[in-house]
Amino acid sequence: LSRLAQGKTSEAIRTFESALALDPRNVQARLGKGEAQLQSGQNAAAIRTYQVIPSQRGVSQNLSAQAMTRMGQAYY
Repeated sequence: LSRLAQGKTSEAIRTFESALALDPRNVQARLGKGEAQLQSGQNAAAIRTYQVIPSQRGVSQNLSAQAMTRMGQAYY
């Protein structure tokens, strides 16, 4: 998140991907990766990242709603 806040989107994406390689069900890492992709203009990649979240078992409605909202922003 600190890399993302510093505007280092490429580094942030790689870091989130590393976290997801260790724990593919980590919703916070997936949301972060999608945000980094959005900030770097990779809207199609962000949409693919966000699409995974609502289909994961055990994801709260709040996190699913965040993913759907951010997906809408990426489409926009």
